Amino acid sequence: MRPRSRNLPAPLRSIRKASTPGTRLPRFTLNHFALRNLDHALKSAEKAVALRPHDIHINTSLSRIWMERGDKDTAEHFGAQARTLSWKEELKQDAPKD
Repeated sequence: MRPRSRNLPAPLRSIRKASTPGTRLPRFTLNHFALRNLDHALKSAEKAVALRPHDIHINTSLSRIWMERGDKDTAEHFGAQARTLSWKEELKQDAPKD
């Protein structure tokens, strides 16, 4: 069951009102993680990565969440994904422009 807006902490209520699902989910993930609500953080992050699998920040968040939950192998998987995406971004920026 989805939590009702009035039951959420103020920062999460404002995110729900002011954004679209594509931008809302990563913010929900970070806020739930900061509140130590790892189950909700993981749900938000999994939905976010389904929408944007090549997002460095979402993969990093998933790595942090899984590490906090004690699953080092899964955390390393998402950490590696984030590093790979970061390197690809650097290569795009460093590519010579003709």
